[in-house]
Amino acid sequence: MEITSIKTGMISIIVPVFQVEKYLEKCVRSIINQTYQNLEIILVDDGSTDSCGKMCDNFAMEDSRIRVIHKANGGLSDARNAGMEIAKGQYIGFVDSDDYIEPMMYEQMMKVIMSENVDIVSCFAVEEEEDKPVKMEYRGGNIRVFSSLGAIEDLFEKNLYFRHAVWNKLYNRALFDGIRFPVGKLFEDAAIMYRVFEKADAIAYIDLMLYHYVQRKGSISNNIYIPDMVVHRLENGINAYYHYADNPELQRMVYVWNARWIYYLWETAYRNKDFITAELIYKSYKGISKLCVMKHLSFRAWVINILYLVHPKIIFLYKKTKKLRKKLR
Repeated sequence: MEITSIKTGMISIIVPVFQVEKYLEKCVRSIINQTYQNLEIILVDDGSTDSCGKMCDNFAMEDSRIRVIHKANGGLSDARNAGMEIAKGQYIGFVDSDDYIEPMMYEQMMKVIMSENVDIVSCFAVEEEEDKPVKMEYRGGNIRVFSSLGAIEDLFEKNLYFRHAVWNKLYNRALFDGIRFPVGKLFEDAAIMYRVFEKADAIAYIDLMLYHYVQRKGSISNNIYIPDMVVHRLENGINAYYHYADNPELQRMVYVWNARWIYYLWETAYRNKDFITAELIYKSYKGISKLCVMKHLSFRAWVINILYLVHPKIIFLYKKTKKLRKKLR
């Protein structure tokens, strides 16, 4: 797309849609009713077989800002990529079709982008379970501005302000030039977020609860066990580690990020008797392990990682016997 086709000040909001007829109305209404009105709302019907396709068309008839793409099912990444290909806005946001947003979300974010001269702004996202009361949380609205490096450090090591999710942020669309979501992969956000952050001059966080991340029954993230979930998460960690081969400090941070959840991935595969995946996880992580980096872990994480390098079954058996001892008391 040529730069002349981009509309200054417009936000293109991309919503991938697949089998969510129960949730779509609430999601799209929350976008239509934004106090910031200079929007382009792109609904990508990713081959839904329920009423979602028709609902998208009806929304488009109701609101001229809405554009609809109907396509064969290609997955979440493919749907987001399709939306980006036709987006005309100077800025881009993403909303998952089973989530919803606060009415002032994009107005607040645009104010931060303008006042702080940043390329990305992120907000607080509340996680809520389907059919359970929402616990509204007061946030002070404080704004913190980070350099690209500072934001990446938080993303990997501290997680105080930034998470790898794509949906609680507003981006200068130029950051996605040459970057697309990996098609066919789960945890697709984590595969690209640090690369997007790298291209930004400055990144802000606004401490307001503006995005509602709904954990619904049957969603990918709530599925009991999908082998690709652990494999793709492992791949993201390994790829990020080698991505920073020329930057020892960032590579150390990625290692710490990996260390926090590597045993959980192994245990998830092992408990589900997926021994091939479990062995893959063990060998892949062992291949990048560095004892000198482990000093940056908490003591508990350090012990777990040392035992993991010997073999994760040691941790598994210890936890199992610990539970048994509790039952026998």
